[in-house]
Amino acid sequence: MSDWIHFRPFSIHRGFTATFAGEPVQAYLAPYDVPEAVRGILNESGNAIKIQFRYPGQDSPAESLNERDANQYVMLRTGDRSGRLHEIEIDLASLLSGESTIEELKIAVGSAIEGLAVGVQCREAEHLRTAREAFDAEANELFEPIGAI
Repeated sequence: MSDWIHFRPFSIHRGFTATFAGEPVQAYLAPYDVPEAVRGILNESGNAIKIQFRYPGQDSPAESLNERDANQYVMLRTGDRSGRLHEIEIDLASLLSGESTIEELKIAVGSAIEGLAVGVQCREAEHLRTAREAFDAEANELFEPIGAI
């Protein structure tokens, strides 16, 4: 699948609690920091799938990307300045060497994103969690290219 799956951005971002002057406050990401679409692309050899996120006002990332090995199967690419998650690359050859299911793929990706969100600034962590919500909402359709496992 290479078609973008669109959704209403604030259907996946409900805000978060931050502390300001010692008091908890409800905060939200700016609308351009919430993905508006997501898609899954299987590479030609079928051994990796890329999950890409698109943000309002841009067809491709307008910044350089940092590659972060989240675990032995998952590579995350985040914006150098924004901290937004732009791409997830999953090494299917390694991950699927055993009997894996779509649910296990979803868990591997989700734990990779959550692991990266630990120990980063609040705003970047919220970018990652919001991208995870987008991924979780469409995971079954995103993994369609690899078929039933």
